[in-house]
Amino acid sequence: MADINITPEGILEKLKEKGAKLSCPTCGGKDIGVAPGFTSIMLQNKIDGSVNVNGPHVPAIYTVCNKCGAMTPHAVAVLEILNQK
Repeated sequence: MADINITPEGILEKLKEKGAKLSCPTCGGKDIGVAPGFTSIMLQNKIDGSVNVNGPHVPAIYTVCNKCGAMTPHAVAVLEILNQK
């Protein structure tokens, strides 16, 4: 279950705590935001054109460059922003 107290500012602070530079990898912009909500990145164990929607996945948040729109995923578990007890 997601921590209902986490905010975009809190996510950016967690990223900084982990050593993230918070600059855009595409344009170098420094105005970085957080996309609203979480996503799930599907993992596939083979590349054959099939999609296994019930397979493993990585819960993630995206930071977004407010200059060029580039999005960068970050694994939620590494940021410790989910209550996993």
